[in-house]
Parts: sequence; structure tokens; C-alpha cells
Amino acid sequence: IPTNIKDAIDKVSTTNSRVFITGQAGTGKAVVAQYIHEHSDRSDMPLMSLNCASTDAHVIEEELFGSSTKNSLLELANGGTIILDEVLLLPKETQGKILSFLHEGIYHKLGSNVKNLADVRIISTSSQNYNDIKTNNSFREDLYYRLNVVPVNMPALKDRKADIPYILEKFSALKFSDNAINKLKSYHWPGNTKQLLNVLEWINIMHGKDNTIIQPEHFPPELKPSQIKQTSPLNDNMTNSPLNGVLSMGLRDARECFEKYYLLEQVEKFDGNISKTAAFIGMERSALHRKLKSLEVFSDDKQNIA
Repeated sequence: IPTNIKDAIDKVSTTNSRVFITGQAGTGKAVVAQYIHEHSDRSDMPLMSLNCASTDAHVIEEELFGSSTKNSLLELANGGTIILDEVLLLPKETQGKILSFLHEGIYHKLGSNVKNLADVRIISTSSQNYNDIKTNNSFREDLYYRLNVVPVNMPALKDRKADIPYILEKFSALKFSDNAINKLKSYHWPGNTKQLLNVLEWINIMHGKDNTIIQPEHFPPELKPSQIKQTSPLNDNMTNSPLNGVLSMGLRDARECFEKYYLLEQVEKFDGNISKTAAFIGMERSALHRKLKSLEVFSDDKQNIA
């Protein structure tokens, strides 16, 4: 976690203030949220997370508020913390109910008029900037300001490349040459820290037992996007492509491999802007978020680092 951000979250962790964490996908927002919970007075109580990217309001509301057949996250996390992941993607009809809970501390299970009390701290995350969606009125301004008591913005890895040697040392037992480290620093990292961790995992699998000093030639194909662009899967030179491995895969694995490379290229082209990427490739923004997470490309789960 960058020093200036760590100083800020250390101060806010011991309070009950709501925190709104923004930053590109893969920058470690979920880890910051977990850090805040673990250093709060609620650390002995549950930490739960709700994925707000679903377009089905009923699914989200049943998860959060519960029903006659399902316990709510508010029950399960009572006394602890709830992370509203990608909160700006919440369906409009759900936003009013959450605002009402924040105001009164009372909620109703679906299909019930019984009032329930819950004491939870809310931490929100978003890979979007509220100002970018403000004009289309897709998210209530009053709810945004209720959630955004303490804003925290996570910088992209391309803006904090000096941290890369520290990340290598902390999360890999491999030794990297100066040339390799410089190459890693020169890469654009559209997938941010999550992508770097995936790269380290790949290098460890392929070369972890070689007891060799890692050089740029040991990097996975995704760090050589120019080679990917120049090669067509139908080209006679496919055997020389970084994607030649797909020919030995089953169809499902080959499709997943291609999708990862394709999405990395598109997100990089639009400088990490998910909305512009979704518009270009013809997907709904929320669907692209789910696809990126399912492929573990830019997922913001608890294994990420900041």
C-alpha cells in the first residue's frame, strides 16, 4: 500500500466512518477495504462483500436484505463490515433502499414488513469515477455523498512503478535481473497489480524450479503485446506466436486464453477505461466487469495487493 494512502487509512480505520475506495480494476481496492476492517474496532466481527455489478435488483436485494428463506448479509455481518464492491453499478431501484438503511439503520427482508436492526460499517469500492457517470443520473447523488465520507483513490501501477521491486521481493522468491526489473517497470500494466501478480505466478510455474535469474525472455506472452498483434491465429506462422500453446489446449482453455489476451489488449488501448472498452467491443459495462472477474484478469478479490 502506498505510504500516503496507508497513513490515511490508518487514521480512518479506528473510526466508524464510511470509506469510498476508487481506482482502476486490479489496483488493490479490496485489500485496502480488508486492511481497514482488520485495523478497526470491528476486526473480531465478520467482513462480508456484496458484488453490486449484477443487473438483477432482486438478486442483490435478497443477498443484502434477505428473505424468508435466506439470511441477509446485514444479519451475517452484524457488528462487522460490509464491502459494496463496484457500488456505482447498483441498480437504481436498489439504491433508495440502501439509502434508507443508511439513514435509519433499519431494513426489511424481501416480502416482509418486519423491521430489522443492523449495525454494520459500509466500505464501498468502484473502478469508475462518479463524475464520469454523474450526467446520466444512473446513481443517486444523495447516496453517493452518504457513502463517500472518506474518499481513498488507489493509483494505477503505471503511476507507482517504483513499487515494483518491492512487490517482486514480497510476493516472489525468484531473483530478477536488473534488465528484467527495468522491463517490468517500462510495461504499461493495464491490469495493474493483479496483472503483475498473475505474471509472477506464471513465471514461478514455468521457471520456479530452474534456480535461474529471471530475464525478460522468461516473461509470459502477455508482456509482449506487439507480437500478439502481429500474428493471426490463422497465420501459417502460428507456431512462432506467443499464442502457439492454444493449439495444444482443449477448446474451453483455448477460448479463455484468447479472451484474456484480447481483453488485456483492449483495456490497454483505452488506458484502463472499462466503459470505453465495453462500448468498443460491444458489451454492457457490467457484463465486461463480470467477464474480467471470471477470467481473473483484473479481479479485486482478497488476494490482490495494493
